[in-house]
This record gives sequence, structure tokens and C-alpha cells, in this order.
Amino acid sequence: PDAERYPLSHVEYTPDNTGRIRRQGGVGQEFQLGRGHETQYLYGVPAQVELDRLFGSEVGNASHYQKNAVIDPNGQVSVSYIDMADRVIATALAGEAPSNLDALQTGLPEPGE
Repeated sequence: PDAERYPLSHVEYTPDNTGRIRRQGGVGQEFQLGRGHETQYLYGVPAQVELDRLFGSEVGNASHYQKNAVIDPNGQVSVSYIDMADRVIATALAGEAPSNLDALQTGLPEPGE
């Protein structure tokens, strides 16, 4: 493969001294930081109503969980829910379906479908 004179990947860290990655570029000109095809990492805490909807009301307080998202170079979003012991308790894909794939059906099917 031709790296187009860009044989290295670059990593940009969050400015909060946690060592977490904010963005990561890849090999090749198209995958360099700032070109729109880098991998992005987002970190947060899920809303209580979101956790209750996913796991039921016995899930506990939302402040005990993390919600991380990764946006890949194609724009596909992967969401992970993490508990206090740093275990991934659920993952999901989010966002628009790529143009070469069919979107997943959401909700329940109508009677007779």
C-alpha cells in the first residue's frame, strides 16, 4: 500500500491530563488529523433516564457510569457504557447508516409485518 508520504499516524490527547485520546489520525494523506477522516473519541456520563430505559430502574445512579463514543473514519459511531469497575456493560452503534448499508429497523414491527 502507498502511504502517500504520510507513513505515520498522529494522536491528539484531551487537554485535561487524563491521558485520554481526543483524535487519532491514520496512515496516508486522507486519514491525517484535520482531513475529516480521523478517529474521534468522546467521553461523558449518561443521563439517568437513558440508563433506566436501557437497564431498568435498579441500575443505580448515572454518576457511577461512563458513556464513551468513538467515531471512526467513515463516520460510524460506536457507543459504550462502562461501570465503576471499568467493565463494558453495553455497546451500540449510533448515527446514520453508511450509504452502502441498510439502516437497522428501530422500534417494534407493526402487527402483521
